[in-house]
Amino acid sequence: MPKPVEDRLERRIQKFLWGDKKKINVNKETVYAPIEEGGRNLLDILLRNEAITITWLKSYLDFGPNHPTWAAAVDAIVAHHMPASEENVDLTQRMIVFLQSWKASNTKLPDDIKRMFQTAMKYNVTLDGLALSREILREMPIWYHIKSKGMRGLFNRGVQVKCLKMRHEVRTVGDAEKLALLTGGNRHTHRQKCACDPCKEARDKGCEHPYKCFAKAKDLLNSLPEKWNPLLNKPEDEPERLHDEDEENTLFKRHLTMEGSLGNVFRIFADGNECTKTFTPDTTYPEEDEIVAYTDGSAINTGTNNATAGAGIYFGEEDDRNMSLRIPDEVGVTNQAAELVAAKTLAEMVRPYDPM
Repeated sequence: MPKPVEDRLERRIQKFLWGDKKKINVNKETVYAPIEEGGRNLLDILLRNEAITITWLKSYLDFGPNHPTWAAAVDAIVAHHMPASEENVDLTQRMIVFLQSWKASNTKLPDDIKRMFQTAMKYNVTLDGLALSREILREMPIWYHIKSKGMRGLFNRGVQVKCLKMRHEVRTVGDAEKLALLTGGNRHTHRQKCACDPCKEARDKGCEHPYKCFAKAKDLLNSLPEKWNPLLNKPEDEPERLHDEDEENTLFKRHLTMEGSLGNVFRIFADGNECTKTFTPDTTYPEEDEIVAYTDGSAINTGTNNATAGAGIYFGEEDDRNMSLRIPDEVGVTNQAAELVAAKTLAEMVRPYDPM
């Protein structure tokens, strides 16, 4: 909804409610509250429109099969209207402003696009995740990567940068990774006339120094934080520990990895504190007997002042590790809360590599 229409509707609603009164002693929150809470159940036009804008933003940042066609038009418009401070950003590598470090214009964009970007900034839409699959990491643009620690010159200057863009057609992290991995080939040497097949193919494309381009691709990747660099260890690299599974029990993966498309990594209402913890692979897997334990929790008189809840952990008859737990009120006096507390406590009792 255009801002002038939104403002006009808001003024009409206020006039309908309060007439010509100049001093109003009832705040907006009360007016918007449900009738049963003493309010008027009035529609908040501003918040409703912001919610609609957020749904458009969600569609725009969906890079899966449902990625809308209009998003490509938005990207082209944003890339075309850039502030003067960003003129050194290669026009051919301006992809998506939410994934790259260049800035969009605050004045030249159409109102609808501007509002979508302002809403994203207001509610702190950002890229983050505890651990990301290589599939997702490879979708990111390598040029002006928003998480890169490198200076702008890393992406603009040098013969190899130009060659990577024009002859090798490198655009994404995945493209750079393929070239970077060639530096470790069995037949590859750091010479101009290296006889390995990848270097021959690169020279056929017009690349004069394939080994330098491969090394430059690796430099680009090494400018990324550990979590965003696909060359480094990731949770998915840790071998699965084999356990018998049945219809009632499935293996719990200790290292949760975000999978799917790049759109899954966006967060809204973020607090600005990015998760910087990285994965440290287990180096040893001691042979241990499988631990079998049972947990349960329950609550009585839920929804009343007399509500109580408890939980239990049972390893076996007369096992010293058996325990009962009283659930604190602040956790929530419900069956579900009690069951979760029991499962959490059990997980903290065993070692990370203990088979359960």
